[in-house]
Amino acid sequence: MVRLGGYFGRTTTFPLDTNLRVKRGQVIALNVPSWAPALACQTTYVKTEGSQTFQACKGAGGWAWRASRAKAQCAQYLVPLNQNGAGSVAHYECIYHGARVMYSATVMYTP
Repeated sequence: MVRLGGYFGRTTTFPLDTNLRVKRGQVIALNVPSWAPALACQTTYVKTEGSQTFQACKGAGGWAWRASRAKAQCAQYLVPLNQNGAGSVAHYECIYHGARVMYSATVMYTP
C-alpha cells in the first residue's frame, strides 16, 4: 500500500516489491481502498446527492472506464466497492463514460 497524498498532480513511478507475471490477454488494474485522483474528465458538472456536492464527469465523448461492480450496483458509485485479495473474483460490469483512467503499467519482457 502506498500513501498518495504527496503525489497528487504529479506523475510518478512505483516499482513493485515482487514482479508480476502477466500473460497476453490478462488485465492489470488499479485497486484503491477509498479514492484516488486517477481519472481525467473531458468535461465536468456539479452534482448533489443528499448532503454531498461534488464535481462529476459528463458522459460525452469516447472516454470510458470500468468499475468492479455488478450491473445492479452501477448507480451506487459513491459507495466503495473494490476487489480485495489475491484470487478474489469481481464483476467489472459497470462502464462510466466521459472519463478515462490515468495510470499505466510498464511491461518488461523476459526471455
